[in-house]
Amino acid sequence: MREGNHINEREVAKPLPAISYERGYVLRGIAMLMIMFVHSINEYEAYMSDVSVALLVPKYGQLGCSVFFFMSGYGLLCSLSRQQRVSLGYLWRHVWKMLLPFVIAYVGAVLVVEALLPDVQGDVLNILSLTMPEGTDMWFFKVVLCNYVVTTVLFMLNLPTRVRILLLSVLHCVAIVAMYLLDVPGYWYFSNLCFPLGMWLAYARGSSAGWTRWLPYTCIIFLGIYYAIITIHHTNAPLEIVANTLFALLMASLIAKVKHLHHHGWLVYIGKNSLYFYLFNVPIMLALPASAMHWMVYFALNLMLTWVATVVYNRVLDIRT
Repeated sequence: MREGNHINEREVAKPLPAISYERGYVLRGIAMLMIMFVHSINEYEAYMSDVSVALLVPKYGQLGCSVFFFMSGYGLLCSLSRQQRVSLGYLWRHVWKMLLPFVIAYVGAVLVVEALLPDVQGDVLNILSLTMPEGTDMWFFKVVLCNYVVTTVLFMLNLPTRVRILLLSVLHCVAIVAMYLLDVPGYWYFSNLCFPLGMWLAYARGSSAGWTRWLPYTCIIFLGIYYAIITIHHTNAPLEIVANTLFALLMASLIAKVKHLHHHGWLVYIGKNSLYFYLFNVPIMLALPASAMHWMVYFALNLMLTWVATVVYNRVLDIRT
């Protein structure tokens, strides 16, 4: 039975998801590395070279976001299913954990702009729109935050879990159509359906063994068609959305099949702290002179310094180990 906004334990089987938390963190770690790699290399001409385009490097950011959103939806449902009651206090505590690192990254960006980029006109009021002072549009962070708030609010309502996920899916579809009609840049919505999809598969994880058998082959076939099309001409929005969604499904099905994961602790760390890596990466990229070094050195320094910033943040605030 369900009482108030308690979550019906029968509706979400627990505690063992088809994709363990550790494997989910590995996937999120891979996704964040893909995003950071694209953020680094797009400072260089090599980003749009023939080899880069042939290897779909410009698409790594979208594909990484797709995997990240999928595992965020999957993991969030698993986390909410363990809560006897979802309250406003629960929502605020977790939202604050997301906003605090953004504020710290924002302050870091302000200091970098003032000290190293005198020609850049920054606006400190950009913090009110969750935008960095020099104008970097933190769309990824905004989507993650919105997904979390809307999902948690839905789980505060006296509704069956499947209805909550259905409402969330409808809201995502409406948002995608609206952004498309309003000519919002495609990266805002190409990967969004992966979030409710991850929740659906988490909801059905008790019978998820079947989809792991046939899903990889379906995804590989479609991604092959997608690869052929994108190398010929620009792909339209629906194909982008479907391709990103299937890539996330493919990665999820493959990680579920891997029997042993060796030497993956560093990926788990990135996955656990993926949002911190994304946020702290911004002021560090502003501070690093991309023109003074090779793109591989730039990416390595970018990753290393972002890692150090994340470790310091965790040590000082004692949030995670």
